[in-house]
Amino acid sequence: MHADTDHARQAVMLQIQLLERLESADKTFAGDLEVAKAYTRLAMVEEAGGRPDEEQRALAQARAHYDRVHSHSKEPTDDEMKKAIKLWDGAADRF
Repeated sequence: MHADTDHARQAVMLQIQLLERLESADKTFAGDLEVAKAYTRLAMVEEAGGRPDEEQRALAQARAHYDRVHSHSKEPTDDEMKKAIKLWDGAADRF
């Protein structure tokens, strides 16, 4: 499991880096929601790897990006953010 979570962490970190580079290079790119989803995925990987501190850091980053998009709505719980990712990923798998 350790190797699997390490590879998953590397893949998600690469996704986050690419999205953040897109945001800084192209000011018209509205990627906050995508970055929030990626950080939530990272939190799920950290949870699976038994890294609670890293999980909480990733969730804090996810929440910061989510708040930029939905600043006037109720802040989601950690479990709600993780559930949303599972739903999005499940829907994408059906296509």
